[in-house]
Amino acid sequence: MDKNNDSDVVKEEIPERRGWSNQVEFFFSCVGYAVGLGNIWRFPYLAFQYGGGSFLVPYVIMLVICGLPLFFLELAFGQFGSQGPITIWRVCPLFTGVGVAMVLISLMVCLYYNIIIMYGIFYFLNSLIYLDEALPWSTCGNTWNTKYCITERPDFSAMSETKAMNITLDRMDPVCVSQMLASANMSKTSSNFTLNYTLSSLSMCDMAVLPSEEYFTRFVLKLHEAENIGDLGGMSFKLLALLALTWLIQFIGLRRGVETSGKIIYFLASFPYVVLIALLIRGVTLEGYMKGIEFYVIPKWEKLNNINVWRDAATQIFYSLGPAFGTLITMASYNPFKHNCYRDAILVAVINCSTSIFAGFVIFSMLGYMAHVTNQDVQSVTSSGPGLVFVVYPEGIARMPAAPVWACLFFIMLISLGLDSQLAMFETVISAIIDQFPSALRKRRVMFTFICHVIGFLLGVPMVTYGGIWVLTILNTYSASYALMLTCLCELIALNYVYGNKNLCSDINIMLGFTPNWYWRSCWMVITPLTIVTMMILSGVQYTPVDYGGYEFEPWAQGVGFATVGLPILAILGGAVIQIYRFGGIRPAIQPHPLWGPANSTHRTGKYAISNQGFQSEVELYQVTPHISTVMATQRVENNGSSNVGLVGGY
Repeated sequence: MDKNNDSDVVKEEIPERRGWSNQVEFFFSCVGYAVGLGNIWRFPYLAFQYGGGSFLVPYVIMLVICGLPLFFLELAFGQFGSQGPITIWRVCPLFTGVGVAMVLISLMVCLYYNIIIMYGIFYFLNSLIYLDEALPWSTCGNTWNTKYCITERPDFSAMSETKAMNITLDRMDPVCVSQMLASANMSKTSSNFTLNYTLSSLSMCDMAVLPSEEYFTRFVLKLHEAENIGDLGGMSFKLLALLALTWLIQFIGLRRGVETSGKIIYFLASFPYVVLIALLIRGVTLEGYMKGIEFYVIPKWEKLNNINVWRDAATQIFYSLGPAFGTLITMASYNPFKHNCYRDAILVAVINCSTSIFAGFVIFSMLGYMAHVTNQDVQSVTSSGPGLVFVVYPEGIARMPAAPVWACLFFIMLISLGLDSQLAMFETVISAIIDQFPSALRKRRVMFTFICHVIGFLLGVPMVTYGGIWVLTILNTYSASYALMLTCLCELIALNYVYGNKNLCSDINIMLGFTPNWYWRSCWMVITPLTIVTMMILSGVQYTPVDYGGYEFEPWAQGVGFATVGLPILAILGGAVIQIYRFGGIRPAIQPHPLWGPANSTHRTGKYAISNQGFQSEVELYQVTPHISTVMATQRVENNGSSNVGLVGGY
């Protein structure tokens, strides 16, 4: 702090907001953020479920009318304002809560996303330990396995019917079999109690499970030792230690913001492609690979009549490109003012979608091989989410020659895909808070970042209990669902209808040298908002309670999930009420703050010039205005012996 003897102003030096070392770092960071675990565990499953190649039709359409417009909008918005997702709402203070909602959503997603990265580290370390042996999830007979564990489905064609019946019944739940037979007025001595009847009518009693599934649920998670979501059981200390390691790795990457994360991202964003190419080459040399690829690419056009196809295509695009998390705004805010973010938006969106399609070939070549060796249909070995990544993939890899090597590569790829998205999202949380209190926190960036990581670790502890996967499932399902779509809708309304689409396009013209054409404007104003509203309605109408492995969570747990939806919505509504109170009404609260505009004074020309307000610098203006609502701030500044008085509205 120093006092200017020529004025009444007490000035405090605010540390400079640092940016990317070069624009390649920004581009790689965008690619790393957009290309994440969803490209590996969700897109291939949806493509298979909804008609293979025909799913690409709604997928590309949703990219054009929803994903790409939102991606470019947030990059341009963040780059023009050069602020984090909260302070950037100087453009329209009434919607400051939208920025808070973005930060809350990113925080909740970060909590469970780090758990998935932790699982990847666990599998990677175990792959290294068993580098010269069979992978632990490839065999039955281990201490964690049950009698229902099988490595392959038996071929009954070479057995007598009696032997086949005994093998089949042995892997079935006896209580379930008795109930099913009683309901059909049959017994095991009935003449029509045949092998075909057992395989068809009693299939729901089949308890057979692959060793990879028991390894994940019984050894990694110890899920069998948890009663229900209300009694999560004991703590898994091996997972707790790995969770601490995961947050420590993330802290090292974020301790100095984009200065450090920008360097790491070169490896994190590019290495997954090396592994995907290697896995594809290996996959197409495996027996039965073509069976999987045929299931993936052969179109089933009749599937397009199902409304769920279009809803899930929109959802996949929405969550894959990641608008409304505040992350795109944060990353773009570190760009030079004249950077061509328009080019980056198109390139990153195309790369993201191309990666999803390419990953589908990799995944289904492996699933085809797995279906071949287990004597099943491809459909029977396909699942989504954590089950696909930590059960199906490890099972397929375990059956490859040199399995531990391929397992190491696969899980390094998984960790890389998770980390680059995680670094971007958690940087959003940290930057948003630092931008709110720059003078207090920018000088203490490392310490504040460390505190944030410790808090994140503590909040993630419930997910490393024996029933922690249930907590993860609740967060994964609810935290970035309705609230994310509503936040995105509010963002579109604020920028295009309150601030004004003409003003928005004018700002982009100042920055990039061109005005967005009819495609961008029609999407921002009409098409994309209608798409989001439709998604929200369909999601609400087709809502089903969340479950994991057939266990439907209790109503109170579903309520906790909806509470995570309510937090961001409450932030939006509460933020609006607070701003209306501070500004003394809605009309002044929707007017752009005097500080809205380019951060660099050399770009603050025309309507964004602040020199005529009577302040010597943007920092001086900032010091006076943020803490006042509708009261006008009067500041006396000496300038060549004369006095100027500047009046500005509060923020």
